[in-house]
Order: sequence, then structure tokens, then C-alpha cells
Amino acid sequence: MFTIQTRKTRRLVGLASLALALTIFIGRSYIPTPFAWAIVLTVLALGAVWTRAYWRDIGEVARDGQKTAWLWGGVLGLGTAFFLMAIPAAYPLIGAIIDWVDTSPGVVNASFVAGVLWAFAAQMIGFALYWAYWWIAKR
Repeated sequence: MFTIQTRKTRRLVGLASLALALTIFIGRSYIPTPFAWAIVLTVLALGAVWTRAYWRDIGEVARDGQKTAWLWGGVLGLGTAFFLMAIPAAYPLIGAIIDWVDTSPGVVNASFVAGVLWAFAAQMIGFALYWAYWWIAKR
């Protein structure tokens, strides 16, 4: 089994994963679809390896903070995303996401993909805010 032993190696794996993800984000219209899928799968594999090493390295308090933030931050973020979809003022933002997704090659249903990205982004923002709140409250 492949394990990451040093903190320097964990940082290197994390940076490589972020660099590949940024490559897909910036050059998505220039990269052939099979190569793009290979990059996405590599990013997911590196992310899984990094996450496992990170999870084993942190303490019990940090683990509790991560779990709590994923639960409550993700739920609150998703609820906020659903609420914003009912407000007409958010329609230009949603339309911009759909237009951005529509420029990607190989996308069949841009509205569906934009909805998934909308929900994922809201959950990530909710997680980050709740995680920061949790750490500030525990200090």
C-alpha cells in the first residue's frame, strides 16, 4: 500500500493535485476530452492519497472540527443555494455559470452541470465558513 511518510511529501502531493486541477480549470477548452478525463482521475487519486495522509496526521479535535464543519457547513451552504435559486436577483449569477459551463467541450446539458457546480460551490463555501467559525470558537 502506498503511504505518504513525510510532511514535505504530503505538501508535494497536494500541490501536484492542485496544479492538475488548475490545468483543467484554465485549459478545459484546449485539452482533448480523453486527456482531460485522465487528468481528472489523476487529481482524484492524488486527492484521495493526500486526504488519507492528512486525516491520519491530524488530532482528534481537528477531526471533530472537520466532521462538524462538513455536516453543518455543507447543509447550511446547500440550503442557502436552494434559497438563492428562488430569488430573481441571483439569476444573472446562475446564468453566468451556465454560460461558463456551456463553453466546455463535451457538455451535453449545461444547466444540469451548472446546478451541480452551484450546489458544490455553496457546500464548500458553507464548510469553509463553518470550519473557520468552529476554530475561532474553540480558541
